Amino acid sequence: MNFVALRILTGGRAKYSGLIFAIAFSTFLLENQSSIFAGIMKRTTSQILDVTDADADIWVMDKKTLYIDEVKSLTDN
Repeated sequence: MNFVALRILTGGRAKYSGLIFAIAFSTFLLENQSSIFAGIMKRTTSQILDVTDADADIWVMDKKTLYIDEVKSLTDN
């Protein structure tokens, strides 16, 4: 059964080359998008990590804070 599947897969050179190219290209796109995501996350968190003035071990922010530059005061409770 595996022999038949391998024979069908490698039967046509154009089909086999197209399949290999498609797999390689989709792998490239997947890695490219994940590296873009990692770069955006690193740039976003670097603004928080670069603050060396505070000796705080915990950062407390409002639940609805969307951006780091957005300053919302916390309630007293």
